[in-house]
Amino acid sequence: MKARYLNPKRFPGNHLMVTWKTFFIKAVLVVAILGFKVNAQDFSNFGTIYPLNEILNDSTPIALQSIVDKAKPGDTIYLDEAYYAGPVSIKTNRLVIDGQGKAIVSGLDKESVFYLECDSAHILNMTISNSGGSHDRIDCGVKITGNNNVIENCRIKECLFGVDIFKSDNNVVKHCEISSLTRRQKALKGDAIRLWWARRNTIHGNYWHDVRDMVVWYSEENLFEENLGIGNRYSIHFMYAHNNRIRANEFYDNSVGVFLMYSERTIMTDNLIMRSQGASGMCLGMKETSSNQILNNRFIYSAEGIHFDVSPFVPEKINTIIGNEIAFCRSGMFFHTNQEGNLIKENYFHNNLTQV
Repeated sequence: MKARYLNPKRFPGNHLMVTWKTFFIKAVLVVAILGFKVNAQDFSNFGTIYPLNEILNDSTPIALQSIVDKAKPGDTIYLDEAYYAGPVSIKTNRLVIDGQGKAIVSGLDKESVFYLECDSAHILNMTISNSGGSHDRIDCGVKITGNNNVIENCRIKECLFGVDIFKSDNNVVKHCEISSLTRRQKALKGDAIRLWWARRNTIHGNYWHDVRDMVVWYSEENLFEENLGIGNRYSIHFMYAHNNRIRANEFYDNSVGVFLMYSERTIMTDNLIMRSQGASGMCLGMKETSSNQILNNRFIYSAEGIHFDVSPFVPEKINTIIGNEIAFCRSGMFFHTNQEGNLIKENYFHNNLTQV
Protein backbone atom coordinates (compact mmCIF):
# COMPACT_ATOMS: atom_id res chain seq x y z
CA MET A 1 0.00 0.00 0.00
CA LYS A 2 1.34 3.41 -0.91
CA ALA A 3 1.38 5.78 2.02
CA ARG A 4 -0.12 9.16 1.46
CA TYR A 5 1.95 11.34 3.76
CA LEU A 6 5.34 9.71 4.16
CA ASN A 7 8.20 9.90 1.72
CA PRO A 8 11.43 8.75 3.41
CA LYS A 9 13.58 10.57 0.86
CA ARG A 10 11.90 13.86 1.61
CA PHE A 11 11.77 13.41 5.37
CA PRO A 12 15.04 11.88 6.66
CA GLY A 13 15.36 10.73 10.24
CA ASN A 14 17.05 13.87 11.53
CA HIS A 15 13.99 15.86 10.50
CA LEU A 16 12.12 14.15 13.33
CA MET A 17 14.49 15.37 16.06
CA VAL A 18 12.73 18.38 17.51
CA THR A 19 14.05 20.44 20.39
CA TRP A 20 11.77 22.21 22.83
CA LYS A 21 12.64 25.58 21.35
CA THR A 22 12.10 24.44 17.79
CA PHE A 23 8.87 22.73 18.77
CA PHE A 24 7.52 25.85 20.45
CA ILE A 25 8.28 28.09 17.49
CA LYS A 26 6.85 25.62 14.99
CA ALA A 27 3.82 24.92 17.14
CA VAL A 28 2.97 28.62 17.29
CA LEU A 29 3.33 28.88 13.54
CA VAL A 30 1.26 25.81 12.81
CA VAL A 31 -1.54 26.88 15.13
CA ALA A 32 -1.77 30.17 13.29
CA ILE A 33 -1.62 28.52 9.88
CA LEU A 34 -3.92 25.60 10.63
CA GLY A 35 -6.31 27.79 12.58
CA PHE A 36 -6.62 30.08 9.59
CA LYS A 37 -7.23 27.16 7.25
CA VAL A 38 -9.92 25.68 9.46
CA ASN A 39 -11.73 28.98 9.83
CA ALA A 40 -11.52 29.67 6.14
CA GLN A 41 -12.47 26.16 5.09
CA ASP A 42 -15.73 25.62 3.26
CA PHE A 43 -17.98 23.48 5.47
CA SER A 44 -20.94 23.71 3.10
CA ASN A 45 -20.82 19.98 2.41
CA PHE A 46 -21.62 19.24 6.06
CA GLY A 47 -25.02 19.61 7.66
CA THR A 48 -28.12 20.95 5.95
CA ILE A 49 -27.86 21.69 2.24
CA TYR A 50 -31.40 22.98 1.61
CA PRO A 51 -32.33 26.29 3.28
CA LEU A 52 -34.46 25.99 6.41
CA ASN A 53 -36.63 28.83 7.67
CA GLU A 54 -36.82 29.29 11.43
CA ILE A 55 -38.59 32.66 11.56
CA LEU A 56 -42.33 32.28 12.03
CA ASN A 57 -44.96 34.59 13.42
CA ASP A 58 -46.38 33.57 16.77
CA SER A 59 -49.26 31.22 16.13
CA THR A 60 -51.10 28.33 17.69
CA PRO A 61 -49.23 25.09 16.92
CA ILE A 62 -50.91 22.70 14.52
CA ALA A 63 -51.23 19.13 15.81
CA LEU A 64 -49.16 17.11 13.34
CA GLN A 65 -50.33 13.78 14.74
CA SER A 66 -53.87 14.27 13.43
CA ILE A 67 -52.49 14.88 9.93
CA VAL A 68 -50.25 11.81 10.07
CA ASP A 69 -53.09 9.59 11.29
CA LYS A 70 -55.01 10.24 8.05
CA ALA A 71 -52.14 9.19 5.80
CA LYS A 72 -51.91 5.89 3.94
CA PRO A 73 -48.78 3.88 3.12
CA GLY A 74 -46.82 5.62 0.37
CA ASP A 75 -48.42 9.04 0.89
CA THR A 76 -46.43 12.29 0.91
CA ILE A 77 -47.36 15.05 3.36
CA TYR A 78 -46.13 18.54 2.43
CA LEU A 79 -46.02 20.82 5.45
CA ASP A 80 -46.76 24.54 5.16
CA GLU A 81 -44.79 27.42 6.60
CA ALA A 82 -46.18 26.82 10.05
CA TYR A 83 -45.47 25.73 13.58
CA TYR A 84 -46.43 22.10 14.24
CA ALA A 85 -46.74 20.38 17.60
CA GLY A 86 -45.43 16.96 18.49
CA PRO A 87 -44.92 14.38 19.70
CA VAL A 88 -45.65 12.55 16.46
CA SER A 89 -45.85 8.76 16.28
CA ILE A 90 -45.54 7.35 12.75
CA LYS A 91 -46.68 3.76 12.24
CA THR A 92 -47.50 4.04 8.53
CA ASN A 93 -44.88 2.50 6.27
CA ARG A 94 -43.38 4.42 3.33
CA LEU A 95 -44.74 7.76 4.56
CA VAL A 96 -42.92 10.92 3.43
CA ILE A 97 -43.15 14.15 5.46
CA ASP A 98 -41.55 17.09 3.66
CA GLY A 99 -41.22 20.36 5.56
CA GLN A 100 -40.23 22.14 2.32
CA GLY A 101 -37.67 24.12 4.30
CA LYS A 102 -40.47 26.06 5.99
CA ALA A 103 -41.97 23.97 8.79
CA ILE A 104 -40.94 23.76 12.44
CA VAL A 105 -42.00 20.71 14.44
CA SER A 106 -41.67 21.12 18.21
CA GLY A 107 -41.93 18.59 20.99
CA LEU A 108 -43.05 21.40 23.30
CA ASP A 109 -40.37 20.36 25.82
CA LYS A 110 -42.34 17.21 26.71
CA GLU A 111 -40.72 14.10 25.22
CA SER A 112 -39.27 12.94 21.89
CA VAL A 113 -40.55 14.84 18.86
CA PHE A 114 -40.81 12.05 16.24
CA TYR A 115 -41.28 8.33 16.87
CA LEU A 116 -40.66 6.25 13.75
CA GLU A 117 -42.28 2.91 14.55
CA CYS A 118 -42.44 2.05 10.87
CA ASP A 119 -40.35 1.07 7.88
CA SER A 120 -39.23 3.16 4.90
CA ALA A 121 -40.42 6.55 6.15
CA HIS A 122 -38.69 9.73 4.97
CA ILE A 123 -38.51 12.87 7.11
CA LEU A 124 -36.89 15.83 5.38
CA ASN A 125 -36.45 19.60 5.04
CA MET A 126 -37.64 20.81 8.43
CA THR A 127 -36.53 22.10 11.82
CA ILE A 128 -37.12 19.70 14.70
CA SER A 129 -36.89 21.32 18.11
CA ASN A 130 -37.63 21.27 21.82
CA SER A 131 -37.68 17.69 22.98
CA GLY A 132 -38.01 16.86 26.64
CA GLY A 133 -34.94 16.68 28.85
CA SER A 134 -35.07 13.15 30.27
CA HIS A 135 -32.02 10.89 29.96
CA ASP A 136 -34.11 7.99 31.28
CA ARG A 137 -36.53 8.28 28.36
CA ILE A 138 -33.76 9.29 25.94
CA ASP A 139 -35.81 12.26 24.75
CA CYS A 140 -34.68 13.09 21.24
CA GLY A 141 -35.57 14.75 17.97
CA VAL A 142 -36.19 11.47 16.15
CA LYS A 143 -36.47 8.03 17.75
CA ILE A 144 -36.20 5.22 15.20
CA THR A 145 -37.34 1.67 15.98
CA GLY A 146 -38.02 0.60 12.38
CA ASN A 147 -35.90 -0.18 9.34
CA ASN A 148 -35.00 1.55 6.07
CA ASN A 149 -36.00 5.04 7.23
CA VAL A 150 -34.33 8.26 6.07
CA ILE A 151 -33.83 11.50 8.02
CA GLU A 152 -32.56 14.13 5.59
CA ASN A 153 -31.75 17.82 5.65
CA CYS A 154 -33.20 18.51 9.08
CA ARG A 155 -31.96 20.92 11.72
CA ILE A 156 -32.40 19.20 15.06
CA LYS A 157 -31.89 21.67 17.88
CA GLU A 158 -32.83 22.11 21.53
CA CYS A 159 -33.33 18.34 21.65
CA LEU A 160 -31.55 16.37 24.37
CA PHE A 161 -30.53 13.65 21.91
CA GLY A 162 -30.59 14.15 18.17
CA VAL A 163 -31.42 10.80 16.55
CA ASP A 164 -31.78 7.53 18.46
CA ILE A 165 -31.53 4.39 16.29
CA PHE A 166 -32.60 1.52 18.53
CA LYS A 167 -32.44 -2.11 17.39
CA SER A 168 -33.01 -0.92 13.83
CA ASP A 169 -31.24 -1.59 10.55
CA ASN A 170 -30.55 0.05 7.20
CA ASN A 171 -31.55 3.57 8.22
CA VAL A 172 -29.94 6.73 6.83
CA VAL A 173 -29.26 10.04 8.58
CA LYS A 174 -27.81 12.51 6.11
CA HIS A 175 -27.13 16.23 5.85
CA CYS A 176 -28.60 17.10 9.23
CA GLU A 177 -27.34 19.67 11.72
CA ILE A 178 -27.66 18.45 15.30
CA SER A 179 -27.18 20.23 18.63
CA SER A 180 -28.37 19.50 22.16
CA LEU A 181 -30.01 21.60 24.87
CA THR A 182 -28.15 24.88 25.17
CA ARG A 183 -29.15 25.27 28.82
CA ARG A 184 -27.26 22.12 29.83
CA GLN A 185 -23.57 21.77 30.61
CA LYS A 186 -21.72 19.46 28.24
CA ALA A 187 -21.72 16.43 30.54
CA LEU A 188 -25.50 16.73 30.96
CA LYS A 189 -26.29 17.13 27.29
CA GLY A 190 -27.31 14.19 25.12
CA ASP A 191 -25.69 12.56 22.14
CA ALA A 192 -25.95 13.74 18.56
CA ILE A 193 -26.74 10.29 17.18
CA ARG A 194 -27.07 7.13 19.23
CA LEU A 195 -26.87 3.67 17.68
CA TRP A 196 -27.84 0.77 19.93
CA TRP A 197 -27.94 -2.80 18.56
CA ALA A 198 -28.20 -1.30 15.08
CA ARG A 199 -26.78 -2.72 11.84
CA ARG A 200 -25.97 -1.42 8.38
CA ASN A 201 -27.00 2.18 9.01
CA THR A 202 -25.44 5.12 7.16
CA ILE A 203 -24.51 8.41 8.85
CA HIS A 204 -23.46 10.77 6.06
CA GLY A 205 -22.70 14.46 5.68
CA ASN A 206 -24.00 15.58 9.08
CA TYR A 207 -22.74 18.36 11.33
CA TRP A 208 -23.02 17.94 15.09
CA HIS A 209 -21.92 20.50 17.64
CA ASP A 210 -22.63 21.43 21.25
CA VAL A 211 -23.61 17.88 22.11
CA ARG A 212 -22.09 15.43 24.56
CA ASP A 213 -21.01 12.49 22.38
CA MET A 214 -21.97 10.43 19.38
CA VAL A 215 -22.16 6.78 20.45
CA VAL A 216 -22.20 3.42 18.70
CA TRP A 217 -22.86 0.53 21.08
CA TYR A 218 -23.36 -3.14 20.15
CA SER A 219 -23.79 -2.07 16.53
CA GLU A 220 -22.16 -3.56 13.43
CA GLU A 221 -21.55 -2.84 9.76
CA ASN A 222 -22.43 0.84 9.94
CA LEU A 223 -20.90 3.57 7.78
CA PHE A 224 -19.88 7.00 9.10
CA GLU A 225 -18.64 9.21 6.30
CA GLU A 226 -18.03 12.88 5.58
CA ASN A 227 -19.42 14.13 8.89
CA LEU A 228 -18.23 17.18 10.83
CA GLY A 229 -18.06 17.31 14.63
CA ILE A 230 -16.94 20.42 16.53
CA GLY A 231 -16.71 21.20 20.25
CA ASN A 232 -18.05 18.00 21.76
CA ARG A 233 -16.70 15.41 24.19
CA TYR A 234 -16.36 12.25 22.05
CA SER A 235 -16.84 12.78 18.33
CA ILE A 236 -17.63 9.06 17.95
CA HIS A 237 -17.41 6.52 20.78
CA PHE A 238 -17.62 2.84 19.80
CA MET A 239 -18.22 0.13 22.39
CA TYR A 240 -18.63 -3.56 21.56
CA ALA A 241 -19.24 -2.41 18.00
CA HIS A 242 -17.59 -4.40 15.20
CA ASN A 243 -17.07 -4.16 11.45
CA ASN A 244 -17.80 -0.44 11.20
CA ARG A 245 -16.39 2.01 8.64
CA ILE A 246 -15.23 5.55 9.45
CA ARG A 247 -14.31 7.52 6.34
CA ALA A 248 -13.46 11.13 5.46
CA ASN A 249 -14.85 12.76 8.61
CA GLU A 250 -13.51 15.96 10.17
CA PHE A 251 -13.45 16.44 13.94
CA TYR A 252 -12.19 19.63 15.61
CA ASP A 253 -11.92 20.88 19.20
CA ASN A 254 -13.39 17.81 20.88
CA SER A 255 -11.97 16.05 23.93
CA VAL A 256 -11.56 12.83 21.93
CA GLY A 257 -11.85 12.31 18.20
CA VAL A 258 -12.62 8.59 17.82
CA PHE A 259 -12.51 6.03 20.62
CA LEU A 260 -12.60 2.30 19.91
CA MET A 261 -13.44 0.32 23.05
CA TYR A 262 -13.79 -3.47 22.87
CA SER A 263 -14.56 -3.04 19.18
CA GLU A 264 -12.93 -5.06 16.40
CA ARG A 265 -12.45 -4.91 12.64
CA THR A 266 -12.99 -1.17 12.27
CA ILE A 267 -11.70 0.40 9.06
CA MET A 268 -10.83 4.07 9.58
CA THR A 269 -9.58 5.97 6.52
CA ASP A 270 -8.95 9.54 5.34
CA ASN A 271 -10.19 11.32 8.46
CA LEU A 272 -8.89 14.62 9.86
CA ILE A 273 -8.88 14.95 13.66
CA MET A 274 -7.42 18.11 15.09
CA ARG A 275 -7.09 20.08 18.33
CA SER A 276 -8.45 17.48 20.74
CA GLN A 277 -8.76 19.48 23.95
CA GLY A 278 -7.19 19.09 27.37
CA ALA A 279 -4.17 17.38 28.88
CA SER A 280 -5.54 13.98 27.88
CA GLY A 281 -7.04 15.03 24.56
CA MET A 282 -6.49 12.34 21.94
CA CYS A 283 -7.26 12.01 18.27
CA LEU A 284 -7.74 8.23 18.38
CA GLY A 285 -8.07 6.02 21.44
CA MET A 286 -7.88 2.23 21.25
CA LYS A 287 -8.77 0.21 24.35
CA GLU A 288 -8.71 -3.60 24.25
CA THR A 289 -9.50 -3.59 20.55
CA SER A 290 -8.10 -5.77 17.77
CA SER A 291 -8.02 -6.31 14.01
CA ASN A 292 -8.53 -2.65 13.12
CA GLN A 293 -7.18 -0.82 10.08
CA ILE A 294 -6.16 2.81 10.61
CA LEU A 295 -5.13 4.13 7.19
CA ASN A 296 -4.25 7.54 5.72
CA ASN A 297 -5.65 9.70 8.51
CA ARG A 298 -4.34 13.02 9.85
CA PHE A 299 -3.99 13.41 13.62
CA ILE A 300 -2.93 16.97 14.37
CA TYR A 301 -2.16 19.22 17.37
CA SER A 302 -3.47 17.23 20.33
CA ALA A 303 -2.01 15.82 23.52
CA GLU A 304 -1.88 12.37 21.94
CA GLY A 305 -2.19 11.32 18.34
CA ILE A 306 -3.01 7.66 19.00
CA HIS A 307 -3.48 6.18 22.48
CA PHE A 308 -3.04 2.41 22.90
CA ASP A 309 -4.46 0.65 25.97
CA VAL A 310 -4.04 -3.14 25.77
CA SER A 311 -4.54 -3.05 22.02
CA PRO A 312 -4.65 -5.40 20.33
CA PHE A 313 -6.50 -7.25 23.07
CA VAL A 314 -5.79 -10.52 21.25
CA PRO A 315 -2.13 -10.36 20.13
CA GLU A 316 -2.76 -12.55 17.09
CA LYS A 317 -5.36 -10.07 15.81
CA ILE A 318 -3.09 -7.34 14.50
CA ASN A 319 -4.01 -3.67 14.34
CA THR A 320 -2.71 -2.19 11.08
CA ILE A 321 -1.67 1.48 11.21
CA ILE A 322 -0.27 2.71 7.90
CA GLY A 323 0.12 6.00 6.07
CA ASN A 324 -1.08 8.36 8.78
CA GLU A 325 0.24 11.84 9.51
CA ILE A 326 0.74 12.52 13.23
CA ALA A 327 1.97 16.01 13.97
CA PHE A 328 2.28 18.71 16.65
CA CYS A 329 1.21 16.42 19.49
CA ARG A 330 2.74 15.98 22.92
CA SER A 331 3.05 12.26 22.10
CA GLY A 332 2.56 11.03 18.58
CA MET A 333 1.71 7.57 19.87
CA PHE A 334 1.28 6.68 23.53
CA PHE A 335 1.36 3.06 24.70
CA HIS A 336 -0.33 2.70 28.09
CA THR A 337 1.05 -0.85 28.35
CA ASN A 338 3.91 -2.70 26.70
CA GLN A 339 1.63 -4.36 24.18
CA GLU A 340 2.73 -6.25 21.09
CA GLY A 341 0.77 -7.00 17.95
CA ASN A 342 0.42 -3.69 16.08
CA LEU A 343 1.74 -3.26 12.55
CA ILE A 344 2.87 0.37 12.36
CA LYS A 345 4.64 1.50 9.19
CA GLU A 346 4.96 4.29 6.65
CA ASN A 347 3.45 6.89 8.98
CA TYR A 348 4.73 10.47 8.97
CA PHE A 349 5.63 11.69 12.48
CA HIS A 350 6.77 15.28 12.70
CA ASN A 351 6.95 18.12 15.20
CA ASN A 352 5.76 16.05 18.15
CA LEU A 353 7.38 16.58 21.55
CA THR A 354 7.77 12.80 21.76
CA GLN A 355 7.20 10.69 18.68
CA VAL A 356 6.39 7.44 20.54
